[in-house]
Amino acid sequence: MAEVLRRRFFESESIRDPNSYKSHVIGIVKGIAKLDETTQRGKKEAEERFLHSFPFHPDMTDVLYSRWTQIASFQRTRGILRTLATALRDAASWDRSPLVGPAVLLAEPDSANVSEAVRELAGVASTDDVQGKKTEWVPLLEAELDKAREVQRECAALQPAREAEQAVVAVFLYSQPAGQKAHTPELLRLVGGSGPDRIELEKGLLRWRETSWFLDDADIGDDAAGYGAERGLPKSWRLGNAPNLKQMHDQACKDRVTADMVEARLEDFVRKTKPLTSGAAAAGAGVHVLPKSPREVADDGSFRYAILGPDAASESGKPSRIATQFLDETTGPNRPRVNRNAVVIAVPSREGLDAARTRVRALLGWEDVESQLATKTVDPVRSQRLRRQKTNTREELPSVIRQAYGIVVTVDAENSVHAFKLPASGQPLFEEIKGHEKTRLTDTPVNAEALLPGGPYDLWQEGEDARFASQLAGAFARHPRLPKVLKPKLVTDTVLAGVREGLFVARLRRPDGSFRTWWRETVEPEAAGDEALEIVLPEKAELTRLPESLLAPRKLPSLWTDDGSGDETGSALPVSTLLDYFVGGHVAIIPRDHYEDRVTIPECAAETVLDTVRQAVERGTVWLTNPPATSWKEPVPAGALTDKATLRPPPDPLTPQDLLSEAMRAAAWREDAATGLALAQALSQERSANLPWGLVREGIRTAINAHWLVLEDGSTDPSCEYDQARQLQIRVRTDSPPPPPPPSAAAKLDVGQLQELADRAPTL
Repeated sequence: MAEVLRRRFFESESIRDPNSYKSHVIGIVKGIAKLDETTQRGKKEAEERFLHSFPFHPDMTDVLYSRWTQIASFQRTRGILRTLATALRDAASWDRSPLVGPAVLLAEPDSANVSEAVRELAGVASTDDVQGKKTEWVPLLEAELDKAREVQRECAALQPAREAEQAVVAVFLYSQPAGQKAHTPELLRLVGGSGPDRIELEKGLLRWRETSWFLDDADIGDDAAGYGAERGLPKSWRLGNAPNLKQMHDQACKDRVTADMVEARLEDFVRKTKPLTSGAAAAGAGVHVLPKSPREVADDGSFRYAILGPDAASESGKPSRIATQFLDETTGPNRPRVNRNAVVIAVPSREGLDAARTRVRALLGWEDVESQLATKTVDPVRSQRLRRQKTNTREELPSVIRQAYGIVVTVDAENSVHAFKLPASGQPLFEEIKGHEKTRLTDTPVNAEALLPGGPYDLWQEGEDARFASQLAGAFARHPRLPKVLKPKLVTDTVLAGVREGLFVARLRRPDGSFRTWWRETVEPEAAGDEALEIVLPEKAELTRLPESLLAPRKLPSLWTDDGSGDETGSALPVSTLLDYFVGGHVAIIPRDHYEDRVTIPECAAETVLDTVRQAVERGTVWLTNPPATSWKEPVPAGALTDKATLRPPPDPLTPQDLLSEAMRAAAWREDAATGLALAQALSQERSANLPWGLVREGIRTAINAHWLVLEDGSTDPSCEYDQARQLQIRVRTDSPPPPPPPSAAAKLDVGQLQELADRAPTL
C-alpha cells in the first residue's frame, strides 16, 4: 500500500533511493520510542517498517486499509487515495510534520471547521449504522477539535505540531467501523511523529480526556495493569455517538440545574460545614449560622459570631449593606445595636462564592445525571465513574466553602464597620479570625490594673467613685476602642481578681439598705453574679467588714513593723497603728522590681477593726498583748483591747518537753501531778512574760494526745477557758500507753461478692 501511495503522490526520482531518507526515519523512530515501550524494544524492526512506508506513517495507512475498508461506502484503495490527495493538497501550505500522518488531515491552524478530507471521511463514517442510529460526525469532531485547541493553549508545547488535534483525528480513525477503539500505544505512535515531550503529551491527552464529550466512558479506568495505567492514561480511546458522562453533566449543569437550586443547596452546605464554626461555641461565642435578620443575633453583651449567607458577600475594604446592617441594627433601623463591639461576622468573598456555587452546581449536575441513568442499564465502569465524580465533588465542597468565607466584617477601634480578608489557610475559620490582629479579639483575662482610672482602657468618668461590675464587663462589648472580649466573664473575673488584690472594693446593698463589702478576699459566686454588685475605688470606699485573715503578719502592705529581731516572730503591730491604717486615705507602699507602687487603703470604722482583732485573736491569727493581759486562741478580756495593745504573730507552740522540763517539774509539778493554772504561771515566770492561756492549753492538749500526760479523774475538759484552769488536773503518764486499735476495714458486698467470699474463706 505504501508503494502505491508513493508512486501516486511523489515523483519517482525523489523516492528512488530509500537510503536517502533513512537518517530521517531513524530520528522519527527515536522520538516515538520515547513514547512507546514496544517501539523502544523493537527499534530495529520499527525503523525498517517506517522506512518501507516513508513518508507515510505506517500506522495511518494500516488503519485506513484494515479498518476503513470494512465500511461499505469506503472505496478501499480509491478511497484512501482520494482522502490523502485532498489532505495533502490542503495541508501543503502549513503542515511541517516529518511524516504524512494525522496532522495532514487537520484544517489550517485556528480554523473552527474540519478539513475537507476529514469531512469526506466523516460522511463515510456517518453511513455506518450503530444500532439503527447514524452518527453525525462533523459537528462531533468540530466540538472535540475545539476542546483539543483549548488543551494546546494550556499546554503550549503541543501547539506547534498540534498533537492534541492530531489525537482527535487519530482516535476518530481508529473508532471505525463503529465499536472499534485505539489502544494507547497505537495513539501515542500515531501522534508521536514530531517527537513531542512525553510528559507534555500525556498531560494534554489527559486534559482532553477530562473535557471531552464523546470519548467513551467505558475506556476510563479499565485494566489498571494495562499500558499507561502507571501514567494515569486510560488503556484505550474511542469516539462514539453517545454523549459521555462529561457531556451529560455539562448539559445538566447548563439546562436543568437552576440558580435557585444552587442557592438552596449552597445554604444547606454552609449550615453543615463544620470548619466555619468549629471551636467557636467551646471558646464562649454565641454562634449564629445564616441568621435571617439582625433580630436573631441578640444584643445582650455576650460575644456573637455570625455566619451570613451569600447575599452578604463582601470584599476587603467594602463590607456589604447586609453585613453592615447586622452590626448597626437589632430589630430595625430605629433600634440601633448597643453592643457593636461584641459581634464578629464571617461572610464569603465574591470570588470565593463563585467557586462555591460552581462546585455546588457540579454536584447537582452529577446528581441529575445519576437520576437520568437510574432507569437505564449502565455498564459497571460508567457507574463507578459516576459515583466517584459525585463523591469527589461532594467531598471537595466543605473545603471550597471554608475558603469562600474569607472575609471578616466587624467594627474597628474608631467604631467604623470594616471588612478585611483572611489569608488562605486550612485552619478552622473561627480560630483564624480569633488570631487575626484586625479582629482585636482576646480570650485571656485582661490586667486588673488596666481597669483603674487613668489606665489604658479609660473606663471611669471624671469624679466617678463606683461602677456596677456588670458595667465594667459590658463596656468591652459597647465601646469599640476596647478590645473584643470573647467571654464577658473574663472581665468580671479580672474585676474580682482586682478585689482580691486590693485594687478595688466590692460592695452590695442588702435589702435593709446596709452594705456588704469585700476587700482582699474572694467574692462569693452568688454575690459575684448579682447585677447590683458595685466596684468601688479604695480611696472612696468604706469597709463594713474586715476578714480576720488580713491581720496576719505580712498580709497587708506596710502594716507590720519589725522590732529589730530580724524575723517575723519579732514583729509587732500596735493597735493604734492598725486603727490609723484604716482611718481612710492611708497610702501604703509596695516594693516592686526597680520601683515602688503606692496603693490607697480603704476606710474602715474603728469598731469594725477592733471586732476583727477580737476574731483574729480568738482564731489564733494574731497574739494580743496589753500587759498584764495576753490573749491567743481565746476571747480577749474586757478592757484589754485598747489603742495601747499590741498585736504579735502567733507564739511558738509548747512541746511536751517544755511542760516536763526540770524547771517546770520543780515549779509546777507535785508528785507527777499539776493543774493547768500552775503550768501557766510557771511557764510565764520561766519566760519572764505572761503567756496566753490559749498557748498553754494547746500545749497540754498536745501532750495528752501524745500520751505524755493523762487527765486526773474529775478534771475539767482540756479545752476549758482560763477561769477553769485550776480545775484542769493532769498527771504524768507512768504506765505504757494503750496499744493502737487493730486495723479494720469495711465494705458493702452484693450477693455475688458475698458468695465468693464464702467460697474463699477456708483459704484465708
